[in-house]
Amino acid sequence: MKQVKEDNFSISYLSNLNEVKNFSKEEHKEIEDFLLNITKEFAKESFKFYKEWNEFPFVYREKQVYSALIPAIYKHTQNIFLEQPFKSVNNKQRFLDIVTSFKENIYFIELKHSYKSKQNYLRDETIDKWKNAIKQIGSIKKDNIGLFYEENFKQYKIALMIMPYFISPYQTINKADNNIQNKTLNLFKDKNIFTKSEYANYISTIEIKNYSKFIHYFYKEREEVYPFLFFVARVEKVV
Repeated sequence: MKQVKEDNFSISYLSNLNEVKNFSKEEHKEIEDFLLNITKEFAKESFKFYKEWNEFPFVYREKQVYSALIPAIYKHTQNIFLEQPFKSVNNKQRFLDIVTSFKENIYFIELKHSYKSKQNYLRDETIDKWKNAIKQIGSIKKDNIGLFYEENFKQYKIALMIMPYFISPYQTINKADNNIQNKTLNLFKDKNIFTKSEYANYISTIEIKNYSKFIHYFYKEREEVYPFLFFVARVEKVV
């Protein structure tokens, strides 16, 4: 397990990319490094956002997440393309959430956002969004991504869910429970909910230090804090 430590947070990740057919060890490392770097830059941008707005950019919905995700990706790859059109199955117009390239790799990303609580299950909303993301990347094929297909790029498609773990400021987490990351990844590999082709194969976790200091105040006096933030992904080759 690789870890990154910063002043306000630490990051670790688990990868099951070895379950993907035709992925070499070099490809494993390249993809893992890409996702880990994006996670790290997202965390840095989130604390910048907090300094300006007194809240994190992952608290609400997918559109707000872009406030930190766009600069995070750009910092790492020096390019990012949003809502790029392409023709999917049956020649229907589709739009890719994010396209970015780094060195010899190009990544086509479909982004989702949901929430995780202390209960060890996924919300119905989370399940539906994840299944939709898998369906969306399923339509990304070499013969339909048009101008974004270049022979010199190794091409990957990613279903990515950014998922904050929330608790009340009056609740505590069990610091001895160091399996939260593995448990969360396993929820996205539950054979009673997902088919094998829908399983997540990567998760990185931002652990926020002194999380109790970063309280989010909702209307009607509801309060939350965020000990963890998960980046859950399924990565596949574009074929």
